Amino acid sequence: LVSLHHRPDLLEQAAILLNNQWPRSLEARKHSIEESRDDLPCSLLLVQREENERVIGYVRVLAVAGKKGSALVEALLVAPELRKRGLGRKLMEAAESHAKR
Repeated sequence: LVSLHHRPDLLEQAAILLNNQWPRSLEARKHSIEESRDDLPCSLLLVQREENERVIGYVRVLAVAGKKGSALVEALLVAPELRKRGLGRKLMEAAESHAKR
């Protein structure tokens, strides 16, 4: 699990994963998710590390405007062929942990 702002080289892969589920122009998608930092908003990536690294999961956590200490999950996605293996739960737990910092 890595933060997008620590691995900007994975931006395009993350955008493609999201676009496979929710089609949009690739540039618009990259622009919408590229803002990521140690606090919020933050995009977290689940990366499969084999011969070539591959983004297999994504979650984006945002601060709730006007509600100090509150956060929401804007998007959570696991590659279709890897669903039903607990990866979505792992992403959600990571999002919750990140939001509580």
